[in-house]
Amino acid sequence: MIPVDWPAGVPMKLQRTAYSRDPQDLVRRMTVDAGPPLRFLIDGAAGQRVRGVLSLTPAEAGVFELWRRETLDRGMGRFNWSITDNGRPVIARFAAQPKLSLTPSRWRYQLDIDCAPPDPAPAGLAALAALEDAAPAAWPAAVPFRPQRTGFASEPFDQVIRSPDNALQRQALSSRAEGASTDIELNLTAQQLADLETWFETDAGFGVCDVVFPDLAGGTHLGSFDGTYKIRPARSALWAVSFRIYLEAIA
Repeated sequence: MIPVDWPAGVPMKLQRTAYSRDPQDLVRRMTVDAGPPLRFLIDGAAGQRVRGVLSLTPAEAGVFELWRRETLDRGMGRFNWSITDNGRPVIARFAAQPKLSLTPSRWRYQLDIDCAPPDPAPAGLAALAALEDAAPAAWPAAVPFRPQRTGFASEPFDQVIRSPDNALQRQALSSRAEGASTDIELNLTAQQLADLETWFETDAGFGVCDVVFPDLAGGTHLGSFDGTYKIRPARSALWAVSFRIYLEAIA
């Protein structure tokens, strides 16, 4: 089915309240005995799940309902849409039927939207494949690395090998290099978020590459992404970007 256009006269942007965006993780991770998992890129284009509220006047809601029932075949079809926080054009579909609530003057629809990216070019796929064996990517200079205290957590990676004996366990260190999984949240402007996403999709290969992360006390850490990132509104006009990284060693 060919994607249809969003209905004319109906706002496309979702409200910041309760908004979130979760890009798809394109990296397969294989757990090993110690240290970070092995990483393999499984695709070259990430889909996105966007959640948020569409606030409409009664007249706009009438147009939207007619479009959903008739043009979109009761919400089953695909449609051309732009992601609210970065304006990227995507082909979208409703992951669930819109949920309606009413206020005295507005119709509020809770939307869950699955967004499909354009198919990557062969040259782009080849460039991403080459990144699996490339040198570590440097954190983008245009994006400040200032983790928020809220949501910050660090867990040392267990590098002790323990025997399964019923008696006292035998233990041995698998490595002298320490590492930790760390939950990070950054508050970024719209431009800084755009710069981070472009870097993540190219230099970092959607998270398949090692990364040299800045250290708050000076210097750098060598690490990797343990999954993709999530986006939600922060204070003022900023966006909160949260992700987990594995910091392997001082670089």
